[in-house]
Amino acid sequence: KQLETTTTKTNPNARIKYATAEDFLNDFTNSLRKGNDTNATALFKKTYRSLDMLLVDDIQFWSGKPQVQEEFFNTFNALTKANKQIVMTSDRYPNDIPDLQDRLKSRFEQGITSDIQKPDVQTKVGILRNMQEKNELDIPNDVLQLIGESIDGNVRTLEGAFHSFEAKIRFQNKPATIETAKIILEEINANKKPVITVERIQEVVADYFMQTVDDMKSSRRQSDIVGARHVAIYLTRTMTDMSLPQIGKAFGNRDHSSISHAFTKIEEQIEKDTRMKEMVQSLAEEISDG
Repeated sequence: KQLETTTTKTNPNARIKYATAEDFLNDFTNSLRKGNDTNATALFKKTYRSLDMLLVDDIQFWSGKPQVQEEFFNTFNALTKANKQIVMTSDRYPNDIPDLQDRLKSRFEQGITSDIQKPDVQTKVGILRNMQEKNELDIPNDVLQLIGESIDGNVRTLEGAFHSFEAKIRFQNKPATIETAKIILEEINANKKPVITVERIQEVVADYFMQTVDDMKSSRRQSDIVGARHVAIYLTRTMTDMSLPQIGKAFGNRDHSSISHAFTKIEEQIEKDTRMKEMVQSLAEEISDG
């Protein structure tokens, strides 16, 4: 959304559309449901193919959905052929999205791929300053600095803290001071680290790999399940104080040698594979953010 706002300021006449992957899927599905209404299909295509910039969030949502992948492939081709821009986000690299068509992967990787990490304090303060201006508020720099330094999560967490602070100012007539900011930060537990449990780790990893926790605990040996299981075991070993036998019990009563093997395998992959290292670091941050 920030990119959309910035681009609109630079080029007010630009035709820009932001949509989540689910929005695109829903719009596509609705056009199909209208059956023989060719106008509905034509309108859908016009909406997405006559843009100067298309922004699509969370494209991993299309995993295992061949029809919407086919439609986006055609949309992608139409826009790039017209020298228009497409910006996409995902919680993993294109090659790591399961059940994504190879031709989509190849096209996605023709562009610039960037691993976006959590913003540093300076960037967070800049984001807060932009939000302040957009909402026509006058918040002292030291207050913005405190909020930026205290929020350790992602941009969404930062935005939530800002809107809570804004509500205090607008609706409760609180002053835009350090004291008010401290009250907000205490209310949202900004400085309180969540307790990291094996259950939390299993849930985050299962969601990332699009598996279930039960799959990771099972004896199934499919490569995608094994990969998810090994990563979850590695993170459990590094992020908790659980012993190998305890971890084994949490992962379907596996013996300690199996847990040790899984840990060592991921440890070796992290040393050799930058992408694996980045993926594990990203999962660890998500787990820590609660």
